Amino acid sequence: MNVTNKTIITMTPIMTIITMTPIIVTNKTIIIIMTPIINWQKNSFELPFKGSNNHGWSVMPQSRQSQISLIDTPYYHCVSRCVRHSFLCGRDTVTGQSYEHRRGWVEARLLFLSSLFAIDIAAYAVMSNHTHMVVYVDKALAESWSMEEVVRRWHGLHKGTLLTQKYVRHDELSEGEQLSLKETVSIYRQRLYDISWFMRSLNEYIAREAN
Repeated sequence: MNVTNKTIITMTPIMTIITMTPIIVTNKTIIIIMTPIINWQKNSFELPFKGSNNHGWSVMPQSRQSQISLIDTPYYHCVSRCVRHSFLCGRDTVTGQSYEHRRGWVEARLLFLSSLFAIDIAAYAVMSNHTHMVVYVDKALAESWSMEEVVRRWHGLHKGTLLTQKYVRHDELSEGEQLSLKETVSIYRQRLYDISWFMRSLNEYIAREAN
């Protein structure tokens, strides 16, 4: 990605940048027409494959909530990259070991996550030390899901709570438990169309697999 007058510098292992930019997508190649970087978020996981590539980019962090506006556009370009000279894919020049199989991890995880989240993958590219994704956030779809559907999808990612597990088993719930369940499902519903939770579910999984 060519970022004009923008440098991204970070001390964190994995970084996600989200842009609201016009793009052209051709054969999974993302061409940036304008690149105002509006947000980034960080993870605490590091890929073990070390390399010599280190692009110097820098951006002041801003609140994702204050920058992403689904009213203006449901499409977002997300970039996740490894830092500290770590690589996602490629061949280790010291040991000669190939890590190209990690591309398959990313592709499989994207397919899995898009089947649970109300977020579609419009395009993606897996590079040697970063990934590009153009995502479409379908908030209306998430809001149309029943409580049972929301819980089913969330349990596809996490165990949930004892209360949601009781709900799935069709155990009898008290009035207080039903109220608490509705609040929990409301939180799950919001997370299932949240870009931050989507990228977290992707990056954390890949980092754990690599480590």
